[in-house]
Amino acid sequence: TSELAYFNGAQIRQLDDDWRGVLGIRSGTDGVLVNEVAPGSAAAAAGLRSGDVILSVDGTAATSPFVAVRLLSLTDRAESRLQVIRARETRTVIFKRRPEQSRE
Repeated sequence: TSELAYFNGAQIRQLDDDWRGVLGIRSGTDGVLVNEVAPGSAAAAAGLRSGDVILSVDGTAATSPFVAVRLLSLTDRAESRLQVIRARETRTVIFKRRPEQSRE
């Protein structure tokens, strides 16, 4: 599918079999692919890069771009832990919310 979503400087899309093959990710792995990251954005500050695959946000599977955006939009936390595959290695990326994202 070509479902795209945007969040704080990151453009994300559904991870499909074609992208799994290109990135060397095991077939059946669910996640969303980071297509682009805008310089100076919250996504860039978190260390997200084009080509990263977000597997989960705070332990909840990122099964689609819209699910990932919804999970990242929850304002009850100052930061979220993203489980990410980069260069065939799984790592944790800390996504910190900017003050304008809070509803204090």
